Amino acid sequence: MGSKEVTMETKYAAVFASVQAGRESVTEVCARLGISRKSYYKYLARFRSEGLEGLRPQSRRPLTRPTETPPEMVGLITTARADLAAEGWDNGALSIFYRLLREGVQPPVWRTIHRVLVRQGLVVPQPRKQPRSSYRRFEFPAPDDCWQIDAFGYQLGDGQSVVIFEVKDDCSRAQIANLAWTAEDTMGAWECLARGIDVFGKPRLLLSDNSLAFSGKAYNKIVLVERNLMALGIKPIRPAASSADLREERTRPPKAAALAGRPAERRDAG
Repeated sequence: MGSKEVTMETKYAAVFASVQAGRESVTEVCARLGISRKSYYKYLARFRSEGLEGLRPQSRRPLTRPTETPPEMVGLITTARADLAAEGWDNGALSIFYRLLREGVQPPVWRTIHRVLVRQGLVVPQPRKQPRSSYRRFEFPAPDDCWQIDAFGYQLGDGQSVVIFEVKDDCSRAQIANLAWTAEDTMGAWECLARGIDVFGKPRLLLSDNSLAFSGKAYNKIVLVERNLMALGIKPIRPAASSADLREERTRPPKAAALAGRPAERRDAG
């Protein structure tokens, strides 16, 4: 027959009985168990008032947590996240922060919102993902040192497909110009650039990918954008990165799956 495991609560009860019977002193018991006299009397008081139940490990959680996010705010955060997703927008902590501000609610800082989302199981932890603090974004030192131009496809509410050209300042990240065009061609690219130059003047450099709308290098020819840039004294530069690496996701419309939740839009291309 196997021996029966004796719980710590039972052992403490036996020790109290041994002391009360005079077989051991409190000092001897404390030395044998490796506890202080204060702990001995604390457990003895619990045993006398609650029995064996009082000797079991008790939660050390404080009775009140003044800094804990109130349940009402947790509800607002989760609702805002769901609403943003249904509308096709980014629904991360920063987006939730600004959504609540626009609704007249003073939210906690975005880091607290992120922790709330994690506790609610709405965010999958990615421990291998680099933190924002590790980012080192290269940028030109002054506005108009360099502009960036890129293009992406977009479908309007009536089903028409257009191309959106974007021009941004590399230093300030300011939106210089944007244009909806019928195709990703060099005429649309130059029209977008010309609008930005009319308003802000010309930059020293223009950064783009190797799309035929911006560069004819792959076809051994000079396209309209390159010809006009040379005439204005603006130097075009091409990084080794792909066009996808140039895109600024924070200012980019979401992918098609997210756009499905937004209201239909109708615009004239051009």
